[in-house]
Amino acid sequence: MYLYNNLKYGIAIHYLFGGVSPEDTDGIIPEGGFGARYPDGTMCQSVDEVIDNFNVEQFAADCAAFGVEYVSFTSHHAGWIPIYKSNVYKNSIRPSKTNPRNIVSTEKDLIKELSIALGKHGIKLLLYTHPQLLHGISAEDQAAFKRGTETHGAGTFYADNYGGTYDYELLKNYILSMYRELISNYHEYIIGIIVDDPLADTAENTAHNIPLDEIREIVKSIDPSLIMIMNYRFSTYSCDNGIIEDVISWHSPGSENSNPKDADWWLASDYPGWSRLSEGDCLTYGFSWVARITQETEAAKYLPKAEDLYRYTVLQAGTNTRGGGMAWAFGNFAGLECSIWEPGVYELMTKVYSYIHPIEKSIKGTVPSKSYPTDLSLRYDNPEYKSWDNIDACGINIKILKEKGIYGVATESIDGGVTYMHVLNPSVSAIDGNTLVLSLPADGKLFSRARLLIDGMSLLLAQDDAGIKISLPKGTQWDNLNTVIELS
Repeated sequence: MYLYNNLKYGIAIHYLFGGVSPEDTDGIIPEGGFGARYPDGTMCQSVDEVIDNFNVEQFAADCAAFGVEYVSFTSHHAGWIPIYKSNVYKNSIRPSKTNPRNIVSTEKDLIKELSIALGKHGIKLLLYTHPQLLHGISAEDQAAFKRGTETHGAGTFYADNYGGTYDYELLKNYILSMYRELISNYHEYIIGIIVDDPLADTAENTAHNIPLDEIREIVKSIDPSLIMIMNYRFSTYSCDNGIIEDVISWHSPGSENSNPKDADWWLASDYPGWSRLSEGDCLTYGFSWVARITQETEAAKYLPKAEDLYRYTVLQAGTNTRGGGMAWAFGNFAGLECSIWEPGVYELMTKVYSYIHPIEKSIKGTVPSKSYPTDLSLRYDNPEYKSWDNIDACGINIKILKEKGIYGVATESIDGGVTYMHVLNPSVSAIDGNTLVLSLPADGKLFSRARLLIDGMSLLLAQDDAGIKISLPKGTQWDNLNTVIELS
């Protein structure tokens, strides 16, 4: 858990097999299937095809080029079809197991190979899991779990959006067996798991009876070091941490699916976040996180600017006290002899890293500054601001910092020995010409040295009872994106 708490930059990847027809998921997926496809749009026709056509080495090398510290990778989602050999699924009561396309027979262990390949670049692996996608399995599988509208067994197990209930013991035992198998097989290759639960509607989570406490017992009994991260709605429940899904698009002015180009609107949190690079995915699949855009002209409509992703990542680093920072979400294509990313994604993410790389020690391996903590009580209050369930965990953005005359955010090294001032708003009142004017450090720290992180240029530092002043040399300008000052 300690390791994850120091991470600030990652990506979230949905690469999976979810069936080839609407019937595979009781009408949830569209005609033509859902999940991994090739760059020409052709869908993979089996889970073996999905696994065998994942280019592990290229994927890991590209992640290194993106500069990420960790990858969240999906172990199962639509159709509840595992992307690994699962005896639990193979021996279950689910009729879908009889379809060969749903059963892993290839000798390629994708999760293991991916972990090893990423590890060569120092990148950690998380597994994204989903305990209750019952509305995403076939009608026959639902019937096997005795889907109905009345109470079954020890209690009603409500777990879909359509009022369905299931035999509590049958379903709970299956869910727990899946987690026991997954963690037993892969705990040595991962740093933790994400537990999705998008239908939770109360802090107690009683409406769905998901066995979250039992899942935790299984995970921690096998490997106590693994972190458990809840897809945050109201509570982290039995998990150690939370992550806020699609934080950018859900917390932007306008409609629910708006995604403004101006990153100054995007809200940061003490919780980590993950968000799709493009809300354009919604135009075809309604809620798609997988690679699907094959035409460059189409992709260009939706991709944000690298500068916006960079500034928001910095904002998160200065507010995110719980680790994880920001994980940008996008999918990769299947294929061993092709580009595996949607048009423009590789160029976008490498450009983001070109901004991060020169100042990455002020982001990675840091925590929000104790000398100059971000005031998380600041919230952008506007009638057009569209909130969602996560409003209690979100609220601050670059826009409100600018309006309040705040220069930006600050981070510090894990040991607290070095503080990094990120000047995101060089035009605000805290900046007097070429001088950054600060209050006294909240923790009483005394600084004796200031320099620009990007080139090591020494800066004039003055600290007295009134506060601190840091001045750029004549002829030096503030960077419009982010000027990073190292204080020690």
